[in-house]
Formats: sequence, C-alpha cells, structure tokens
Amino acid sequence: MLSLAAQLLFYSSIFAHNLFAQRKIEDVHVSINLQDVGLRQVLDEIESLTEFSFFYDEGIIDHKKRISLTIQNRPLSDVLGEVSIQTGLKFKQINEVISVAAYRPADDPQAQAVKDKITVKGKVTSVEDVQGLPGVNILIKGTSLGTVSDVNGDYSIEVPSSESVLVFRSMGFVTEEILVGDQSVINVELLMDLTALSEVVVVGYGTQEKVNVTGSVAAVKGREISEIPSATVSNTLAGRLPGLVVMNRSGEPGNDGADLSIRGFERPLVIVDGVEMDFSRLDPNDIESISVLKDASAAIFGARAGNGVIMVTTKRGSAAKTKVQVSTAYGYQGSTVYPEYVDAAQYMKLVNEYNEGSYSEEEIAQYQSGELKSTDWYAATFRRTAPMLRTNLNVSGGTDKARYFVSYGFLDQQSILNSGDSRYMQHNVRSNININLSKSLELRLDLAHRNEERNYPDASMENIMSNVAFSRPMFLAEFPDPSFPSHNGFSLIGPNYLSKRDVTGYRDGVIRNSTANIALRYQAPFVKGLTAQAFVNYTTDDQRQKNWKKNYDFYDYDPDTENYTKRVGATTEQITLNEFYKRSYRITTQFSLNYEKSIGEHSVKALLMNENIDLGGYNMQAGRQGFTNSFVDQLFASSAALQFTDGRAYQDARVSLIGRVNYSFRDKYLLEYTFRNDASPRFHEDYRWGFFPSISAGWRLSEENFMSGISGLDNMKLRASYGQSGYDAYD
Repeated sequence: MLSLAAQLLFYSSIFAHNLFAQRKIEDVHVSINLQDVGLRQVLDEIESLTEFSFFYDEGIIDHKKRISLTIQNRPLSDVLGEVSIQTGLKFKQINEVISVAAYRPADDPQAQAVKDKITVKGKVTSVEDVQGLPGVNILIKGTSLGTVSDVNGDYSIEVPSSESVLVFRSMGFVTEEILVGDQSVINVELLMDLTALSEVVVVGYGTQEKVNVTGSVAAVKGREISEIPSATVSNTLAGRLPGLVVMNRSGEPGNDGADLSIRGFERPLVIVDGVEMDFSRLDPNDIESISVLKDASAAIFGARAGNGVIMVTTKRGSAAKTKVQVSTAYGYQGSTVYPEYVDAAQYMKLVNEYNEGSYSEEEIAQYQSGELKSTDWYAATFRRTAPMLRTNLNVSGGTDKARYFVSYGFLDQQSILNSGDSRYMQHNVRSNININLSKSLELRLDLAHRNEERNYPDASMENIMSNVAFSRPMFLAEFPDPSFPSHNGFSLIGPNYLSKRDVTGYRDGVIRNSTANIALRYQAPFVKGLTAQAFVNYTTDDQRQKNWKKNYDFYDYDPDTENYTKRVGATTEQITLNEFYKRSYRITTQFSLNYEKSIGEHSVKALLMNENIDLGGYNMQAGRQGFTNSFVDQLFASSAALQFTDGRAYQDARVSLIGRVNYSFRDKYLLEYTFRNDASPRFHEDYRWGFFPSISAGWRLSEENFMSGISGLDNMKLRASYGQSGYDAYD
C-alpha cells in the first residue's frame, strides 16, 4: 500500500503580507462518525466542524462511492488521509481552502504513460493585478493527473508528451487551456470570471446559489454600479437588470432619482439589509449586490410584494489584512437633448401666420439684418453641463474573530442653471461589523447615517423650464444694468432671473437619516444545521424645509433714453416664509430559525420567521406673510396676525409569519415552497390577515448525462413557479 505521504499532497503556508497566521490541518482535531455516505456529505461535515472549505471539480466526484469513517479527536490530516485511501483523491491546503484533486497510483495506465515525462514549470497570475494565484488546479486534459499552484502561484507538473494540453482552473477565474508543445516554462494569466463571482444571489430572507434558484431573480454586483458616474443608485440600474424599468424624473440636483418599476407595474418594495427603506441615496461604493425578485419569488414578502421586490445588500469585511480603498470621480452632467428655439425673426413670422399684421416687415428685417439681437432664453438660463464630484473612502478587513467594513462618502452635485443657485450635497457614513462571540454565537452590528443638503431657488426646475419655453426671443435677457431684472415678454420675470435666489427667494432642505441593525446568530451545537437569529432595526428620518418667497420687480428698458420702467403688476403681493419639519421612525424585529440537512444526495433547507414592524411619525409647519422687507428671513420678523400653522401624526404596524422549504436532489432536481401570513391594520379586522403562498420547481438539464456532450452549455435549467402576492398601500 502506498504511504500516506504518497496518497496526500498537503501544503500549508503563511502569506508574507497577511496579518494573521493560518492554522494547519495537522493542528485541527475533529471527531467524525459517518457510515455508508457520499463524499459530499463527508466534506460538508468537515466544513461544519472546522473553518476550512473545500474546492473541487464536480467531475471528480463519484456519487456511487460510499465512505465510512469512525474517528475520535484526531488531526484533520488523518481524516483526509483516510478519505484519500477510500476514494483515490488527494487534498492540498491553501490557507483556509482545501483543494481536492484526483490521484492515481503509480501502476495506473495513465501514470505509467508519464515515464517518458516532460517537466513543465511556470507561474499563474491574475490579469487584474499580476499577483500570483495560489490554489489553481492544473490538470492534464483527458486524464486525472494534475497539481496545484503554491502560495506564490508557482507550479511544476510532469506531462506525458508535447501533445499534452494543460487546463488551468480556479474558482472565480476563466478556465485556460494551453498546448505544451516544446515549452518547458508556461506562465499563465487568468482573467476574472464575473459570472462565477455572482453565483450566490440574495433572495427573500437569505441567499441561494444562482444555479439552484427556481424563481425569477435577476442580480447585479455592486462593482458594476459603483463604476457608473451617477448621483443616484436608481439611475445606475438602467439597462442592467431584465424586467426593471427606469424612468428619470426632474434634472434638479437631489431630486433626479429615477422611478423604478418591475415589468411596468408601480413602485416596487425595496429591502436594504433586511429592512424596507429608500436605497436611491445609498453610496454606490457601499453596495455589495442588488437582486430583483419577480413573480412568485417575491411572494415571500406578502402584502407588500405586488409590484415586485428589490433586494440590496451592503458590503461587509472579511478575514483578511486591512484594505484601504479611495475612489474619486469628477464629471459633468448635462442634457442628452438640447431644445432648439426659433430666433426672433422666425418667431415673428410664425405669429404673423396665425395673426396677420402682428409684426411689420420693418420689425422683422431689423432682426434678420442683425441690427437687433435675438435672445436665446435657454442659453441665457442654462449651461450645457454641470460638475459633479463623488468621493469615497472605505476600510475593511478583520480576523476569524471580528470583521469590519467602514465607509465615508461625499457627493457634491451642481445644476445646469447659469445662476449656480441650485446645489445638492450628501454625506454617507457606514460601519458594518461582525464579531464571533464564541464558536456558536455571532454578533452583527450595522450603523449608517446620511446627511443631505438641498439649496434651490424658489422656483422649481419645471417652472423655470416652462418660463423658458414661453419667453419671446425679441426681449433682452439682461439689460446693460443687470440689477434691473428683465421680463420674458409675457408679464413674467425672465427665467434667468427666476432662477436666482437673491431675486426670487429660496427653497432649502436638510434630511438626516440614521439606521442601526443589531443581530445575534446562534448555531445550535446540539442540532447540526440549526441556526437561530434575532434581528432588530431602528431607523429615524428627520426632514427640515424652509421656503422663502421674496417680492420682486421686473422692468422695461428704452435703449434710446436708457431709462428703466417698472412693469405694471410686476411686484408680488406678499413676502412669505414657510418652515416644515417631519420626523419618522421604523422599528423592525425578526426572529428566525434556519435548518440545513444533507443526507447523501438529498439536501433540505428550511426557514421559519416572525417579523414585526412598527412605524410612525409626525410633521408640523408654520408660516407667516406680510414681511415689510426681505432682509430678515425669520418668522419673528412678521406680524402674528398673518401666520398659519398645521401638523399631523400617523402610526402603522405589521405582523408576519414567514416560512420557506427548499429541497434538492443531486443539485439537479429543485423544489421550493414559501408562505407568508401578513396582518395589516389598513383593513377591517375581519379581513386583516392575508395568506400568500408560492411554489416553484427547477430541473437543471445541463447536469444530466445526456447533455454532457454538448459543448458551450454551462447551465441550462427548466423552471416553473406559481405564487400570490398583495399590495396593501390602499385601504
């Protein structure tokens, strides 16, 4: 019998730049008692008992092979040695990952062919950072012979002949095949596989491997979003998720978020880290992934899922050395289409067609000859582009005991108004921390705060655009003395002055949003696969708005006399100040049980959860009119006889019972059932509860033997689903 050293190829090393040493498999002791089980169940058992995970090619797994182990408190290396003897596989440790590869004894025909061997050496690196890649599987195509790259990415392998083809395969990278030929040194650069990196997707109250999802779920990685220079997350999703419709609104800074709909329905439910909230103002650099749940996949959210669900997951730290990332994007925003207006001569001719004689030929000729200048009101009011700056600094890292992700982001967005009096600034702070209090108990603490500042002229962007459209090009946008505001020819102040805060007033606002999540996750040692979690979220939102409407005059100008004459009725009636304050809160509590069990080629996952939501708030406003001047923009500066006040409060709540069961056989035949029992106070007590079930099934055809001969087909799946969801936004 071959010795253990021949059966196993173990390798344990420490990265030179790592802050924390890796444990060797010889130092980890385990106890296992499994009889007549498959290899996958053995590996799952080891993963549950240790901090190691296995990496292997599905093709080397013999599902018919049965394994029996009875081991008490022995090193993991001994356990893997016994598995190696029973299966003919070899194992190699690369930090916290154990690579599994096929091994044939020396008398195997494939091994005998190596006696006329050629030794090939080289290094495997990543295209992105040209760093050595450890743990890359290098196989001789058509055989089970191979090796694994070391901690620096170096490898050495003996091949039968120059006709051999080496296959380089690593999780998260595109597989490469290279003919040996007359080469003795083959260096390989692997390209990152974005498809492989998105194999796990977020679904309702959990995650699933993408290949095992039976419902309609689309996902996008946060990296794709952060690369787009946009002020809002909602705008970055345009064209990136099938079935998601993105409709842009106002171009006003801070109000330019898009309206989202799934397959044309109304606004969907948005869940961020398990809690309902608006996500458009999240910092894109904080987002790990976004999933869109459609059809029956959304039914687990019950009475709020009628328009679909968008799931957002923020980034978290990992057990690795501290990483600092700084990103800054400076760009310009502008209209995709610029309106073209007629000049003064064209305008006068068009008016004459409708109302003959309104303008004489002499008047028209003055503009055609250039004696009098035509006004482009759009150019007088708007500039082509407006600058935008986004900066983010984040720090992440940790150990096997604690992991962290801390981020600060800043956004400064200006508008295309020539006045420069419209601006939006945003500050985001986030801290996501995971702490392993013990081997079975984990604490998750997430804190986030967002501060938004909006500064606008009194007139909205829509009003300014409307004014531009109705302005006559025969009238000057600005007089020789610009302190006298011009008009647009229709007894309205010119749009270029309407957009100035010092002329018409302002609309300012501040929003402060804070959220805190705390979760305790307990892995029950007495029931393998059972996990309990308690989760609490508290979110507050404070909004303050101040609207100061000034009175203003606009004038006519006589170029012959250089006199300015105030237009009749130009002065607004009263100076008005209105202040508004709103405060709201949301408390979400979740208590859940998760259970996972694998028996041979069967796998079952189950979830049972109770969710309670309590939300409410109040708002108030006060205002005064009749200010004698526009120098003091405070309520005390006007008479109490011309004041008004208002206010109101609201409260809402929900109670839910949620469940899900997933069944998988050989990772080919998939079945999922979910339900949600929702109680909403928006309905009469006799109809307060609603039951929302769903069922879905999938068949991974690409895993069947009769599909193995089809090249280029990695994942083919038939699926069907049925579910019910509700929409309780209306009484």
